[in-house]
Amino acid sequence: MDRISMTLALLAPFLAIVSIVQAQNTPLRVPAVRVVRFQVLYPNATLDQLSHIKKWNNAVKNSLLASMNFVDKHWRVCGNEDPTDTTCGKLHATGEELRDGSYLINSTFIAQRDPVRNVKGDATSTIFGVLNMGLRGGIFQYTNQLKILGRPSNLTFDEAFFCYPGAVLNNVDHCSLCVPGSYHDKNTGSCDPCPKGQYQPVAGKANCFPCDFSFTTLGLGSSSKDQCILECPPGHFLDNSTHGCEPCGYYAYQPVKGSMECIKCPRNKVALAEASTSLDHCVENCPPGEQHSLDGQTCEKCRPSYYKEKDAVICSRCPDGSTTEGEGATKITDCSMPLCPAGTFLDKETKKCEICPRGTYQESAGAVECTPCDANFTTTSTGATNSSHCISTNQCKTGEHKCHWLAICFDLPDDDNKPMFGCKCKPGFIGNGIECNDVCTGWCHNGGTCIKNAEGVPRCECSNSFSGNRCDEAKKE
Repeated sequence: MDRISMTLALLAPFLAIVSIVQAQNTPLRVPAVRVVRFQVLYPNATLDQLSHIKKWNNAVKNSLLASMNFVDKHWRVCGNEDPTDTTCGKLHATGEELRDGSYLINSTFIAQRDPVRNVKGDATSTIFGVLNMGLRGGIFQYTNQLKILGRPSNLTFDEAFFCYPGAVLNNVDHCSLCVPGSYHDKNTGSCDPCPKGQYQPVAGKANCFPCDFSFTTLGLGSSSKDQCILECPPGHFLDNSTHGCEPCGYYAYQPVKGSMECIKCPRNKVALAEASTSLDHCVENCPPGEQHSLDGQTCEKCRPSYYKEKDAVICSRCPDGSTTEGEGATKITDCSMPLCPAGTFLDKETKKCEICPRGTYQESAGAVECTPCDANFTTTSTGATNSSHCISTNQCKTGEHKCHWLAICFDLPDDDNKPMFGCKCKPGFIGNGIECNDVCTGWCHNGGTCIKNAEGVPRCECSNSFSGNRCDEAKKE
């Protein structure tokens, strides 16, 4: 890893924090972040003592930080955003033993721009000059840990400039913020326009905001939420006047969602549906009086009460109250027949509506005939409009009679399409069939017992004092 890459990796957490602070500022061009990297070489370090110091690497960092804070106290070299921050520009320091027995300290920190000024006067210098002056003055032997390393011999120095996320480096030491409608792509290092369906109203941002669910933008680089529009499904387009999604119609298609317009079908071709999504849905139009089937494979005649003229795509319904003589009407003038309501049918000869006779019904309007009831069923009146109006002509079989449960039901010939039935009490019972009573009830007198034979004919068993068919005669002594 080269020096600049190492510096950027070390300072990445800090740069992310800076982006939050600086991206809120409105200027589109801001100073870049200056990062200084210097190395201090200790050629005569006593390396055998280092192993006896716990957490040596941490000690090196704290020691060098103390040295740099001392320098910053006299020369403002550290680039801290917060004046109370004592970490000297987020300083990082590491040490390493070299093969020749020397020791090298590497350090990076965010620094002020040159020239830097002495806090007690008007004297100015560069950071490199201040650090070299500190080297000669023993600043890099400021703590006991650094004294163990001995006297440093020389100092090497380099610098780099970086931009926070949301900006790109421009003219070496300045950053250009990504303009509204764009974002900073950390992978490419460039400002890229917000993708379709996203927007960014603020300059200097590392990402874009997504539109709300079911909303999108017309294209790339949107800078306002107001540019988010309703995302219409394929086969539809966004109507500017209604601000709603409308189908493409029968002369166009649209395979992509979120479109503002549809693609016209080739000349002399029409779409299979109002919301077609593919060029494959554009087919040759059917001749007058016919329209495409649902699968688009065949042409089907317009059904009664509909017509299709030469340039139309689908069959249109006749005006209210009118219908056609049959299928395949080719013009509106074919709607010359009255549209008969339910319970009636159109007599083609007289061109008038006739009432469905008894025994038939018609549920739909515009019929040319009535539907007969099932066998052994009829209607109680003319003009029936539903199959439920059909009743059985043999009410004995269906149980739709009023005979007593002790009676037998028998079918009678219909009277002017009105179902007829009769009732007769079963053997051993008497009545009109609607009411039936046991024949033995009150048949025997004077305590006689009534007994019925297999045919239901009653007879009486009398006591010793009476005789007769009904035990109503006293015996003579």
